[in-house]
Order: sequence, then C-alpha cells, then structure tokens
Amino acid sequence: MFEYLVFSLLILSILNLLLKKKNILLHNSFGFKHKEPKIKNIVLSGGIFFVTSFIIISFFNNFIFMNYFLYGLIFLILGILSDVNFKISPQQRLLVMLIISFFIIINAQLFINNVGIKLLDIFLQINIFSIIFSGLCIVILINGTNFIDGKNGNVVAYYFLCFISLIYQLNLIEDASVEAYILQLMSLPLIIFYVFNLLNKNYLGDNGSYFLSSVTALITINLFINYEISAFYLINLFLYPVIEVLVSFVRKIYNKSSPYNPDKLHLHHLIGEIVVKNKFLKKYENNISSLIITIILLLFFIQINLDINDKLAQIKLTSIFCFMYIFVYFLTRVLLDKTALKKK
Repeated sequence: MFEYLVFSLLILSILNLLLKKKNILLHNSFGFKHKEPKIKNIVLSGGIFFVTSFIIISFFNNFIFMNYFLYGLIFLILGILSDVNFKISPQQRLLVMLIISFFIIINAQLFINNVGIKLLDIFLQINIFSIIFSGLCIVILINGTNFIDGKNGNVVAYYFLCFISLIYQLNLIEDASVEAYILQLMSLPLIIFYVFNLLNKNYLGDNGSYFLSSVTALITINLFINYEISAFYLINLFLYPVIEVLVSFVRKIYNKSSPYNPDKLHLHHLIGEIVVKNKFLKKYENNISSLIITIILLLFFIQINLDINDKLAQIKLTSIFCFMYIFVYFLTRVLLDKTALKKK
C-alpha cells in the first residue's frame, strides 16, 4: 500500500509541474464571483490526478471499478469545460449532467429499486422512475460537492471521511473485502492531494469536484445494490453536500435571485468570514475554515457508523444534523450582520 502512496505523490508532483509549465488549467478566477480572486496561477489538477491514480489502482487490481472511473471521465471533461469558462449556461450544464447520468445508469444497470420507504419503493419498481431517481441522486451530489468546494481541503477531507466510513462498513460484510481494499487504495491519493491543497499547490477545480463526486456516487450505488447497505445511512453519509444544495436553493429563491447564480454565502464561506476577523488566524483562514467543518463531520460520521441498520437512529441523526446546520448557518449570518452594522 505504501508504494501507491509514493506513486500518488510522484504523479501529482509531475502533473502540477507539467500543467503549470504548459499554462494549462491554471486558476485565474475566470470572472466568477465565488472564486478566490487574490490567488492565481495555481493548477486545477484534481480531476486529472484522481482519474490517473484511480485507473492505475484498478489496472493492478483486476480492473475493479474501472467502468465507474471511465464513466467519471465524462463528468471530468464537463468540469474542464467549466474550469476554462466554456460558454454554457448553468441550466444547460445541469441538463447535460442529467442526460449523462441517465445514460450511465442504463448502461451500467445501476437501478435503485428499494430504499426502505414504502411509498417511494412502489414507484422505484418502475424502471423509468428508478432511472430518474438514481440520476437525480448523482446530479445532486455533484452539484452539492461543487457548492462545498470553496476552502482548501474541504471537499477532499469530506470524501476521505466518506471512503473511511464505507471501508469500515464493508469490512463488516464477509464478501466485500475486495471492494474495501480498493477504497483503501483510493483514499491514498486523497491524502496526498489534501496536503498539496492545504499548501496552495493545487486546487480540485470543477473537473476534480465533478469526477470525485460522480465516481463516489456510482460506486456507492453499486455497493448499495450488491450489499443492501442501509439507505438511511447513505443519506447521512451524503447529507452535507445535499443540505448545501437545498439551503442554497431556498435562500436564493427567498431572496428572489437565480438559484443558478454562484455566491459566497455557503456555510464554509461564512465560517471563513468569522475566522478572518481574528488577526492571528486571518492568514490561515482558508485551512482553518475547512478544518472546523471536517471536525464536525468526523463527529457526525462516528455517530452514523455505530449502527447503520437502526433506521430510527439514522433518522434522528439526520434531523439533528439538519437542525444544527441551519442553526449554525443563521447564527453566523447574525454575527456577521451585527459586525457589519457596528462598522457603519
């Protein structure tokens, strides 16, 4: 396993060097308000790095999950187009994501037919509803991941925790040791990228965000179908990016703005604004903000892994997380508004 870690380090170092030398996929804000305007010329190497690392891992391990990595490559290309500011509206990009997701679900036969909710399960027995539901799950996770990608290490740390959680659960299943081992290997590139990301050596970019989230979604659906992993546990596993989508959508509709317009009013941005007010922490605001969220997620993930088959406990944890998220979100908004009023 150590050799994969070293190999990942070499791949990322060489990739960053080549992209920067050739002036390819450099972060220059591209006119988007939600990008960091002060930091430029950092390579957006996330997607290319992860697809390279994951394909190599699969190649030396009987091509396990190889099809999902190749499917993820389609989303990676879509992310690259977004990173270079290719002229496509958010609505068009969303439609393309849905079409791609439907195609993959049909081609890979990843039909979700049972989630443990009786009324929903009735509809999921019909293939067309199953395809739509599965496609929406993938697209929501991709967009949610893009929403939480605003601070160094935030997305990578989150998916590392997801992988560790899935590895733990798979190790409890007698026939799932191979999948658990592959996920262990897949977590190694995340560690390397996380360190480089904290040091501002590279960013995920939309290409990395789209690829990592789509591949994780496809693998998770596969594991859910094959091993009947609790749907309520998986809801909690992906609750953070999902609630980001829901809160952002409601907030923008309430403020009579387009839900497709990017902004800096996500939770990690608000936490960052509070951290930056401390002159001692200001310099490390980006990393500290994501670290705070990672610690909270770690505590939450520990709880959801205690008994994934206890439906009532999982629902309670969902409710607690949603309540705490909304409470902290509005608390930070109030604190920042009060600070703004004092300055006036």
